[in-house]
Amino acid sequence: MPKLTYPKAKRALTALNALYDCVEDLTEQEREDLELAANAVRAICDRIPDPAQ
Repeated sequence: MPKLTYPKAKRALTALNALYDCVEDLTEQEREDLELAANAVRAICDRIPDPAQ
């Protein structure tokens, strides 16, 4: 399995946020699911060392 790096995790978070912002006809359940997924990815990002720091 490929190693998850900070930049990859940040790209995943950016993609989830873009879906939330760009898709206009999401149901309430889909919005909630995207928020949960974004929160999970954000938590993972917090656990991965940022090479820029």
